Amino acid sequence: MDGNLMHIIDLMELSRKLDKNLSRSLILNIIPNAIALNGVLFFRFGMLTSILVSQSPLVLGTINALLPVNDKPSDSPDPLADDKVMQVLSDNTGSIKDNSLIAVQ
Repeated sequence: MDGNLMHIIDLMELSRKLDKNLSRSLILNIIPNAIALNGVLFFRFGMLTSILVSQSPLVLGTINALLPVNDKPSDSPDPLADDKVMQVLSDNTGSIKDNSLIAVQ
């Protein structure tokens, strides 16, 4: 943070996405375990079937954790950085020079 509240909207959005991710994770854990419990009690699931069904949240939770939180690319921290690069790469007419990259000091 830089001492002002300019990033509070981004933080609120990140908080909303985290809440959604945690809710999804809770559902991914509850449903397979409820299926395993009901399967053992009412449908005569065996030991192997109940273990496989009850441990499936491990795989589902890992996949859920690996999903990206931010689905859009982050903006450059310096909004003028792209303009500086474009000024170096372009000549007076505004066309890009021969696709070579020039280091900006």
